[in-house]
Amino acid sequence: SDADARLDFMGFGVVQGEDGKKFKTRSGDVVRLRDLLDEAASRAESELRKRAEAFGGEISAEREERMKADAERIGVAAVKYFDLRQNRNSDYKFSYDAMLDAKGNTAVYVLYAYARIVGVLQKSGQEASSLDPASLDLGEPTERALALRLLRLPEVLAQVEDDLL
Repeated sequence: SDADARLDFMGFGVVQGEDGKKFKTRSGDVVRLRDLLDEAASRAESELRKRAEAFGGEISAEREERMKADAERIGVAAVKYFDLRQNRNSDYKFSYDAMLDAKGNTAVYVLYAYARIVGVLQKSGQEASSLDPASLDLGEPTERALALRLLRLPEVLAQVEDDLL
């Protein structure tokens, strides 16, 4: 019911351009989210196209369509991840170059790592759901550390949910 509804104010810092000034359009207007997402997708598409051309060959109509869809996903993910990565109470500099970087703590890197993992699983001929966790051999300290960190994911998500609710 409305009587049980709760409203919390969540303050945010100022989003700045790379020059350190408040992020605005050239005319001084507030930048619309749709415009940010469109620009991120456009830049992602340019990078995908450059990589496709570097591997040679003509880009088929089917590949062109897939590239546009992938660029949209990458652009949106990059903006979301970059924004969520920031401390919401602090000012931060908005940078397409930083958010679309294929190296470091970016959505592009996470998506690339995911695609690599999927590729490895496909080459193995196994389904991830069919793997027996008890048969995993975590002999390396880094493997064990990663597994322990991954096991904490449900706890971290529950904590985030508690903090937001």
